[in-house]
Amino acid sequence: DLAVEVVSPSDRPDELLTRVRRCLEAGSDEVWVAYPGYRAVHQYRRDEPGLIRTYREGEQIDTSRILPGLTLAVRDIFQVEDEDA
Repeated sequence: DLAVEVVSPSDRPDELLTRVRRCLEAGSDEVWVAYPGYRAVHQYRRDEPGLIRTYREGEQIDTSRILPGLTLAVRDIFQVEDEDA
């Protein structure tokens, strides 16, 4: 139902979009692309092919379609535990 891509510095935009398209064509309902350097997530939905939702730090990702009841903040995705803890 959900595919997640984490963008690395070596990823090319055209290759990334091809992977997103392939996931949606293969049956994923949503694809989330996480951009750690920008602390942002792009959300692609199979039922809304022309729309890309962008969520930034301080915002909640709309998970209602595939993960009802889950509240997921963008900051929680990119939160790194303190190594000394």
